[in-house]
Amino acid sequence: MKDYHYLFILPNCFKAVGLIIAAVAAIASVVLDMNPLMPRTVLSVFILGLLLFVLAKEKREDEMIVRARYVSVMHALVVGIFIAIVLPPLMLWMKSPLAVGVQELALAVLCIYIVNFYWFLIQSKREKCD
Repeated sequence: MKDYHYLFILPNCFKAVGLIIAAVAAIASVVLDMNPLMPRTVLSVFILGLLLFVLAKEKREDEMIVRARYVSVMHALVVGIFIAIVLPPLMLWMKSPLAVGVQELALAVLCIYIVNFYWFLIQSKREKCD
């Protein structure tokens, strides 16, 4: 098995740490009655948890996983750039007060990465079985 030392990947135990952090932040946002500044802090903690989850190594890190990472990063980046370019003029045209901040964009990119990464792995395993 190759050593992918050029990738910035955390040890596998950070997957659980990231999920725990994200779950605690999600529960805190639902359960706690927060002041106006608190939701941004909780969203930042949630994003940090997802980032740790994304950057953690899979138990079996092989060429298929590395390819899934690259494809997922590419798709998430393209969608993130599309959102950043298209949404502000669209909101201006619609005269909507909705503003998409950096946190919302980061959350969207991370969610797209996670969905795409695991979708790629599921599809690859299906093709392998056929």
